Amino acid sequence: MFEIKLCNINEAEDIFKIYDDCRKAMQSAGIFQWQNDYPTLETVIQDIESNNLYGYYEEEIEDGKCIGAISINTHQDEEYKGIDWKGPDENVIVIHRLAVNPEFQAKGIARLLMDFAEDLARKENYSAIRLDSYSQNKRALKFYENRGYQKRGECFFAGRDKPFHCLELIF
Repeated sequence: MFEIKLCNINEAEDIFKIYDDCRKAMQSAGIFQWQNDYPTLETVIQDIESNNLYGYYEEEIEDGKCIGAISINTHQDEEYKGIDWKGPDENVIVIHRLAVNPEFQAKGIARLLMDFAEDLARKENYSAIRLDSYSQNKRALKFYENRGYQKRGECFFAGRDKPFHCLELIF
């Protein structure tokens, strides 16, 4: 049985390792979505302290430790400003840093984390979910497209030569 719940500060280093392992796995596949140390341990700590970071847990896997994480909040990056969003800016949630330990990918965990985020958005009466995904991460783009997310534009983040697709799901 699995559980998705808010992460706690004692898990910060373990969750940072998930992000670090994902970054390395993506880079070895030629996908430079997360560069250098992003997301940092400090980013993970801030997400936890802000009650934005949710983890995926299964008792039978990794002794019940977190094996996937997703940050859910209302913070829209500055780079989102020029995008032709369809939902009202003041009533959306934003997904950041969805990641699953590479050893447990392709088992539906990312889907369950997104189901959780979408259910949370509906329950709290948000009108839309927004997120961005690296244009070179075809697997992630297909994942979001299959969930009904629509591309609304592209943005560039500092230090990147390729764009990120800005995606939105309207309720």
